Order: sequence, then C-alpha cells, then structure tokens
Amino acid sequence: MIEQKLFVVPEPGLAEAPSSWLPRAAASQAESTREFARFMGFSAGGDYDAQFVRMSPRHIAKACGFRADIFDVVHSMLELAQSLRMTSPVLLRCGQKPRYRYCPECLRTQSTPYFPIHWRIDAYRLCHIHGCLLEEVCPHCSRMIFPQRNWMRSGCERRGVSMASQCLDCSKFLWDVVPLEMDRIDSRHLSCLDRARLENGRPFVAALVHGRVVLTMSNVTDVRIGLKLIEKARMLAVGTKLGASHFRELQVPRSEKPPCRPSHMRAEEILESGVLTGH
Repeated sequence: MIEQKLFVVPEPGLAEAPSSWLPRAAASQAESTREFARFMGFSAGGDYDAQFVRMSPRHIAKACGFRADIFDVVHSMLELAQSLRMTSPVLLRCGQKPRYRYCPECLRTQSTPYFPIHWRIDAYRLCHIHGCLLEEVCPHCSRMIFPQRNWMRSGCERRGVSMASQCLDCSKFLWDVVPLEMDRIDSRHLSCLDRARLENGRPFVAALVHGRVVLTMSNVTDVRIGLKLIEKARMLAVGTKLGASHFRELQVPRSEKPPCRPSHMRAEEILESGVLTGH
C-alpha cells in the first residue's frame, strides 16, 4: 500500500460496496479500475469485495484523505458475511465477478449514484425505502449488473460511461424502468409466505450491520446461528422465483387490493433492532 495521499477522490456513499466505489474513484483520477485498485493494495482482477475483508480499511481511508472510519461498516459486514456457513451463497456472483441487483428509484434519486453492499446480498431483494423488487438486469439490453469494471472502456462501443446509474454494456440508464412494487403484485402470483421471505431481506442486512439477531420465536441472539436457523426454516428468498425478472416474465397484473399482512410479518421493526421475522 502506498502512503501517498490522493486528491479529489470521491468519498464512498453510505454502505457503498468496494466494487462500486473503486471504479468511481478510478475515474476521478483518470485511471483504469485495475490500476487504481492495484495502487490501493488490491490484487489485479478477482472480487474486490472479497479482497476488501483482508485489507486495512483505515489505511485506504488515509491514502484518500477520508475520515478513518468511513469504510468500517462495510468492512465488518463483508467480514461477517464471508464467515457465515449458509447453504446458499450470501453474496451474488457470476464466476469470480461480483454481481448486483439494484433499485431503480434509488439510482434515479441518489445525488451521486452508487451500489450499496446490500444490493449484492442474495436475500435482500426488496428495497426497504421504495417497496419495489430489485432489478436483476439492465432494462434495455438485459445484461446482468457487474459494477466492478473500468468506466473509461465500458458502455456502448466502449466509449465510456460517466456514472454508476448507466449500464456498463449499453450506456443507457438503469433506472429507466417502471419499478415493480411488491404491494401491487397480485396475491395469486405472490403468496403471503413469499412476501415474508422478501421482507426478511431487510433484517438479514440489519443482522450483518449490528452483528446480532433476535428471532421472534426463539431466544437465539448469535448472528451466525440465528441466520442459519432462518435459512433452515426457509424464511429467506432464494432462487429465481422471487426476483423481479421472474414477475416481469409472467407479466403479472397489479392488484387493487392491499396485500395480506399476517402477524408474523413485522419488517418495519427491523433496521434498528435487528429483528428477523419468523413463520
């Protein structure tokens, strides 16, 4: 790691993933993502989010002139996520590349678009801010989302892109799609149990943030045991069925009725307390 302090490097957004921040920071220095990442101490290629766990976040912050603790939350989340012994992978990937979903409304309204780390967590599929399912592909070219690329050689005809809200394959805006709101999906296509599974993505993230978990039907507080129990109870969204692409392929009608809300669905409590709802 080079001790030299860089100038005009953009600060990471709230909980921004390393694989999202590094391309943005590299572009600010008119450098390729690979070379900038190497300067920061990352190995060439590979999964920068995974590598970040083995690095000193405060050393990186110092080199960029940031406050010392700016990367601490994401570092601890990734460290805990990699230590979990879950049946299904916690983080999305395609081969060795980090893959992401995204909320189109978040990308559209962010002053500086970026990808927070929870958009890479497989269990997190419902935006807790806008209530819509996270999109899995570009709405224009249907390519999957891999933020960890060189902005200067991405986009249409490799002419480059200027912000994270652009598709790195076709250059069009990822947010240019009508959000798929969960509450508007007809109950014939989305059961109450599946709604609970989608809503449990938020407490899953909260458990990684706080390092603890509270189960409504148990006295378990150990985060590793608790999340494993929830997975074993099949209360997390897995597979392709509970994804935006699946419902778009079905062309599901929107319901005019409010969705069912069984007593075990209490997602509004979660972000602060770390509570996971059970069945």
